[in-house]
Amino acid sequence: LAGSPAGAAGLEVLLAGPLLRAVGGPVCVALAGELSGRIVGVGGEGRPLSAWSAAVLQPGDSLQLGRPQGVGYLSVAGGLLTPPMLGSRATYARAGLRGVGGRALAVGDRLPCSPFTGSPQHALQAAPLQHPGGPIRVIPGPQADHFTPAALASFYGEPWALTPARDRMGLRLAGPRLVHVPGGADIVSDGVTPGAIQVPADGQPIVLLADCQTVGGYPKIATVIRADLPRLAHLPPGATLRFEAVDATRAADARAAQARLLADWRA
Repeated sequence: LAGSPAGAAGLEVLLAGPLLRAVGGPVCVALAGELSGRIVGVGGEGRPLSAWSAAVLQPGDSLQLGRPQGVGYLSVAGGLLTPPMLGSRATYARAGLRGVGGRALAVGDRLPCSPFTGSPQHALQAAPLQHPGGPIRVIPGPQADHFTPAALASFYGEPWALTPARDRMGLRLAGPRLVHVPGGADIVSDGVTPGAIQVPADGQPIVLLADCQTVGGYPKIATVIRADLPRLAHLPPGATLRFEAVDATRAADARAAQARLLADWRA
């Protein structure tokens, strides 16, 4: 569940999509990302629901979501009305907070939402919102000096693969072993932020994501800029990527360009 004080927007789908059934009044849903589904009415008739489109589920209708390419999203008009906590209705499973029992959804769970009245926009008129390509941009450090010159060259010069080891706290990459300078594999724990790339003693990077911890004791070779962090988080396991070093000015420019792209797309 992805939430806000007004109501959780909907579901974040990472693996196989669930089968959902409308048990109350009409519910308007929309899909985003590379995710599609199929609606089956109470009489058995079926119709597809493509990505970047909306539809109304009548009481008794079912929606079978497919397998997303990367991360897909199901949005519910009016939001999911799970109990709020700390200003959010989202599920934080690692701490067992809110959502539905503070855990992943299970068979039989009910997600309260507002009945829908109105006419949805059934298909997106503009092109789907997509991330740009190219390397994932990072700002070096803050502990880049804990790595050998060869390790730094490998980090920026070699491809990296996303492993299946990932959740909202972080993701692990596989590639050449990044060697620390003598005694450089550990630091006194200091603050971390989403985008920080920690490298433990095994030399394989860990990129921290939205639900990351507040401090860490692994040296950080670089930090993914804010504009590129969503693109990295949406890549599927097995995808390959490269890193490019930028400075704070270029990072700020990229963030501003991303904001303009989103504003233009929404308009």
